[in-house]
Amino acid sequence: MDVHRLRILREFADRGTVAATAEALAMTPSAVSQQLKSLAREAGVLQRIARTGLAVRATDLDLPGSELPAMLADADVVVSHRDERAAPLGGPRIASRQLMREPIDLVVPLTHPLAGRARVDPAELGDLDWISVRDGFPVDDVLRSFATVTGVQPRIVQRINDFHTIQAIVAAGLGVALVARHAVTHPRVVGLEISGVRAARIVEVATRPGADRRPAVAAVMRALDEEAATVGGAS
Repeated sequence: MDVHRLRILREFADRGTVAATAEALAMTPSAVSQQLKSLAREAGVLQRIARTGLAVRATDLDLPGSELPAMLADADVVVSHRDERAAPLGGPRIASRQLMREPIDLVVPLTHPLAGRARVDPAELGDLDWISVRDGFPVDDVLRSFATVTGVQPRIVQRINDFHTIQAIVAAGLGVALVARHAVTHPRVVGLEISGVRAARIVEVATRPGADRRPAVAAVMRALDEEAATVGGAS
């Protein structure tokens, strides 16, 4: 399990509220909430949806979107994400829809020359070391599109599929990265808006066709919609 998320859990246990935990760790309440939910998924724990009494068993899988049909063989509901320019997830045995659009930001250490900026142009990013995710995952496609704008192939020095670890590497001064906006939580990095490039990931929810007619699945879908509205409203 992620050590940073365990630290957040410890603070939450000591302080009792998300707001107090966020203040202690210099994070936003929505970021704390997201990290705690990610930890619950990693641990495979049962979660209860408020007012319904419904127990949900959740898990986290590090798989590309192409594996969605296989995931739905074992799960009633799958939350996935993709680059916004990629085709929506779907097929004859898949029913999917968008939960939210999340911008992708450039993440640099606080000591970086760009750190004081609100936004940055891709043309300024030609000669940098990049920390990225593995091939075939969202965010990497956005990075590769910079080559078209800058004429320079991104110099990727590390690939790892964990936004918090990526931010720790960036904070250490070993490169810059692209990170989904609501995942930017490290206290020693800052996220900058990227101008002139479509840079976002689409978070989608998928079920088997007709599964949302089951009360339990419908309750989970409503909870996801409510959470997406809360997180999206904090952008």
